[in-house]
Amino acid sequence: MFFDRENVIKHVKDGTKSALSKLGSYVRRTAKGLIRPGKKAAKPGNPPHSHAGQLKELIYFGYDEQTESMVVGPQLFKRRNPTVPDLLEHGGTTTDYRGRRATYRGNPFMLPALEKESAKAPSLFANAIHN
Repeated sequence: MFFDRENVIKHVKDGTKSALSKLGSYVRRTAKGLIRPGKKAAKPGNPPHSHAGQLKELIYFGYDEQTESMVVGPQLFKRRNPTVPDLLEHGGTTTDYRGRRATYRGNPFMLPALEKESAKAPSLFANAIHN
């Protein structure tokens, strides 16, 4: 039997892309599900409440062909440093659009989603390569 190196590499890359895409989809779905509607701020350590619904609708995932990796998370709202999604996830202080200081206590939603869905990764990769 002849070993076709290029064919094996192609199947591994295709399987990796498929497994990571499925995992990205699961993490995205879970992260969106963690964000609940609410008028008040969520308690520190709990996922954020959605006041206007924007954060929940702007969570995407994508596969990067060059690095062969998956990126999952919210689209940037505005080009600030740090960004609002980053502040929600990790907490911190920034200046709002009126020049007032705003403090975020940290309401992670992406890391808990990844932790919840990471148990699926081994089975996704185990079945990823076909001939």
